[in-house]
Amino acid sequence: MKQLLLLIISFPAIVLGQVVMSAQPEKLVSINGTIDEMLRVINGEAGKQRNWEAFKNIFLESCSFTVYYGDPEMPFETASIDEMIEFMQDDYYNSGYKEEMLNRRIDEFNGIAHVFEVVQHTEPDGNQVKGLNSYHLVQGKDRWYITNVIWTAESKEAKIPATFLKD
Repeated sequence: MKQLLLLIISFPAIVLGQVVMSAQPEKLVSINGTIDEMLRVINGEAGKQRNWEAFKNIFLESCSFTVYYGDPEMPFETASIDEMIEFMQDDYYNSGYKEEMLNRRIDEFNGIAHVFEVVQHTEPDGNQVKGLNSYHLVQGKDRWYITNVIWTAESKEAKIPATFLKD
């Protein structure tokens, strides 16, 4: 009985201790805040649990995630929210993931927005990689939702144009 009572008393602390990142709904009232919140949730130190419910809350349920490789054999790959969460729980992300925004360009009209964002992330081996993220967002219920995300990495053959690197 004492063990059961101890477990019941300890359960909230155990669960709360595992969730290192919580949803910050006040951030979702702006386009910048919504994208910043997404970056905050996906970034994490090695071994830290991410809050996937907070992640899901940033997007429309039908959101798609597409990475463009530019390879003729496999030019792109697309995932749902749940597939993306599963993908982000592999060793690559669990070994620590840090993606930071270098520049962001926002176009918005009448409740819809498109954002181009240059990012840089550090891979587990310390190598830094730049990429370009493209987001579509819609406004509803006094906040912004990301409807889809497309990204591609910079390569020797495809450098990010200077127009994306400055305001």
